[in-house]
Amino acid sequence: MTVAAAADVAVGAAGLDSARGLSARVLTDADAIDAHLAAWRGLAEAARGFVVFQTADFVASWSRVFLAEKANLKVVLVYRDNTLAGLIPVEIRRRGMVTTARLAGAPVGQYDDVLIAPTADPASVVAAACEALRKEHGVDVVLLTRVRSDSALAAAESRSVAIGAPEQAPYADLGEDGAEAFMATLKKRVRRQLAKRQRQLAELGPCAFAQAADPDEAADWMRQALELKRDWLRRSGKLSRAFIDRRTAEFLIEAARAGARPREAAAPADGSRLILSRLTVGGRTAALEVGFVCRDTYHLYLGAFAPEFARFGPGNALTEAVVQACVEVGIRRYDMLAPDSRNKREWATDSVSVVDLALPLSGLGRLYVLIVHQALLPTARRLFYLLPVRLRSLIAARTLAL
Repeated sequence: MTVAAAADVAVGAAGLDSARGLSARVLTDADAIDAHLAAWRGLAEAARGFVVFQTADFVASWSRVFLAEKANLKVVLVYRDNTLAGLIPVEIRRRGMVTTARLAGAPVGQYDDVLIAPTADPASVVAAACEALRKEHGVDVVLLTRVRSDSALAAAESRSVAIGAPEQAPYADLGEDGAEAFMATLKKRVRRQLAKRQRQLAELGPCAFAQAADPDEAADWMRQALELKRDWLRRSGKLSRAFIDRRTAEFLIEAARAGARPREAAAPADGSRLILSRLTVGGRTAALEVGFVCRDTYHLYLGAFAPEFARFGPGNALTEAVVQACVEVGIRRYDMLAPDSRNKREWATDSVSVVDLALPLSGLGRLYVLIVHQALLPTARRLFYLLPVRLRSLIAARTLAL
């Protein structure tokens, strides 16, 4: 590794107290990052929590689409002695006088977290990484998206500032006794409604469930899902920070293609994979679901349904089929991500709180958080949702970029 490829920052008396005894190395060169992929995968496999959006596979796919240059991706490595204790990929940007860092994956990643070795102290690792970002790249604030209350990152940083209201991310523990046993845990009202919808859909034509197994098929289904989602957002007058960006569609189509390719038996255990499921009625697409699978968890990323089938609840019928498919391959958790909704709660066994956070590293960073993230952006959001639905729909139609 060349000296220009990485900078070592020893954190001692001049650094943050909780980070003493650690050193941080910031990789800024693509070759240096590639040389550490094996260590990255090993740490992701060993790390606690939900690491789907921090895996080397996910970040590599994201960087190909979202970064104009590979050099925009920085990877912070934190060591205790010669042992890798943590890894944090970030994108650094200059916004006027303020330098911000976001964890890699924005805006498509749904949980920000830090890959931390099981024996490492999360607070020390995060403090050392922040000190390196401040010293070596002048970062004023680190912005974090949907940090889980049970994550290593939440446990690590007591100096964070909330920059949004907490949300709930519902999930279902599928158990080990099969899909029928899980379905039996649902409320009777929900089971009756599911059976009724299944009958109604069957009256319209033969129902078929499938998961994309061919890259071209997966790409076509993804385009359908994105178009249906865009139409729903437009009709509802809603905006999505992920789907405002045109690159989101490109990323998801590429991920769909990759997920539909045959996997090698020796695929890394830390790897994430996109799965595309479809329900057809009489040969026509009724609903589509997109999810990322990592370890034993399926993360529901996007659901969409055809408006002509909306009153028959095709999304719920598809969810039932996806749950069964998950159980058959050993997936134990169906994570529905934030935001919460009545439909998600019908399937959930519990939920976890998530919130956007900021870590100011300078006085300028604290001022930026106060003005932009705690005043201007929340006010703009509130004003937008005070507008009539028709006007919001017109704005959404011009803004959403799927």
